[in-house]
Amino acid sequence: MVKVITYGTYDLLHHGHIRLLERAKALGDYLIVGVTADDFDKTRGKINVQQSLMERVEAVKATGIADEVIIEEYEGQKIDDIRRYGVDIFTVGSDWVGKFDYLREYCEVIYLPRTEGISSSELRQSRRAVSLGLVGDADFLNKIEQESRFVNGIHVAGICTRSLKSLSAEIQGLDFVTENYEELLERVDAVYIRSQPEEHYKQVKLALERGKHVLCEAATLDDTRSFFADWTIRHPDIENGELLQHCGPWPLSVAGCKPCIPYPLAFDYPGAITAEAKHGELTLARFDGDNGEYSLLLGNAKGVDGPKGMGTYLWVEVENIKRLEAKIVEGPYIHHCVGIHRDVVPVLYEACKYIGVKPDLYDPIEENVKAYLRGE
Repeated sequence: MVKVITYGTYDLLHHGHIRLLERAKALGDYLIVGVTADDFDKTRGKINVQQSLMERVEAVKATGIADEVIIEEYEGQKIDDIRRYGVDIFTVGSDWVGKFDYLREYCEVIYLPRTEGISSSELRQSRRAVSLGLVGDADFLNKIEQESRFVNGIHVAGICTRSLKSLSAEIQGLDFVTENYEELLERVDAVYIRSQPEEHYKQVKLALERGKHVLCEAATLDDTRSFFADWTIRHPDIENGELLQHCGPWPLSVAGCKPCIPYPLAFDYPGAITAEAKHGELTLARFDGDNGEYSLLLGNAKGVDGPKGMGTYLWVEVENIKRLEAKIVEGPYIHHCVGIHRDVVPVLYEACKYIGVKPDLYDPIEENVKAYLRGE
């Protein structure tokens, strides 16, 4: 019996995949299909796979072509599989010609012609195509338009601006240019807002009410700036205290003292900026996802005194540190967060409703948030 093995991601299984599997099966008597695991795909640079591993496995099984389906989980597994299953022929698509010639030491290697005119990448792009509108007069929009060309499924469809002549030729040549924000909303799926801070609230609110996705920096009208941080270690004296460290190159308005650039240990040259953030009321938030389900971890904290540190940092106190740490450890959240010196928990909670994200409060304050939103 001639055993054949092939591998692939098989995301959004299409007739090109099926024809390749049929050709592979025709090479022998028994076909083994390896489906790449999610984590292995990420190590290979595939970060936009749409379907879960089990969905992709079931899709391959449903074709009835494979005699056996296995999971590919690590680099070098192909050699192990060839030996384990007594494989006679290894085969993949012709776009990999030469890549797997090293396997000829273990079995015959055959590259099969691919079906022209279809690919999972093209399907992902068509399924996820987002029409983006730019809003504002800032030169920064030139960068957004340029970078969007490299994002799978994003198409900049128009702009709402009062200063078109100051923007790039590419933006000036967009299909739709207007000074009327509502007209732009009628033509796009999402907006990137880079307008004056005092216009943010109205523009964000109107876009969300129209069912549009919104990207906007400093959506709090620019009077309070957010900062990035890592959750790191507990406070040595305060039971529910935690250190927010590596807070990034924040605006000076976040600092609670005059920043300085000291000499790091073991170095003869000045290092990064060092400053403690100002104390006061804070909101901490972290957006993350797992298997297509997205949530926003959020809650309140306050700045407190603590040991002096290096870099940008802030000691904070929450209501129950064990409850917060459980959220971080159990996931899907990673150890980064965003902080802002204002209680915007109700605003973020309400925004989740419009963007299809689950609000995940790390303190039991949901009823208080709902009461605030009702105006009570």
